[in-house]
Amino acid sequence: MQTDECEKPHKIAKAGGSEGKGRRTRGQKPAPRRRSGCAYCEPFVTEPRKTIFLLVSDLYEGGNRTAMIRRLRDMHESGVRTICLLALSDDGLPVYDEEVARKLSALGIPCFGCSPDRLPELIEGALKGHDLQQLASRIGKVRQ
Repeated sequence: MQTDECEKPHKIAKAGGSEGKGRRTRGQKPAPRRRSGCAYCEPFVTEPRKTIFLLVSDLYEGGNRTAMIRRLRDMHESGVRTICLLALSDDGLPVYDEEVARKLSALGIPCFGCSPDRLPELIEGALKGHDLQQLASRIGKVRQ
């Protein structure tokens, strides 16, 4: 993405699932193991301090929760501005895995839900380098 205000184009990678597994029903062949959203996006992070990783997830993972938390921690510690949007709904009140959200919050990764009208404020704050924990507290309901 390139705008008049950007010196360099931005890369945007879209992937589904943070650490999901392929699902199958009785009698089906096993689905090919697919890469998780977090694993898929890692190679796109070439300049961590210029990267924003927005995970949209309820954190109820069918895959490996420990691996998801480790990947997010590693990205965050490398300088990637990491955000977990738990819900995007009119009321902004998410249903999510509170244990995983607490672990991510303890690592300094903001986890919150917001309404669609507040999302631009979140992205703007992240792009401008604002403190994401303070921004999350201001934008939505944060449960620690």
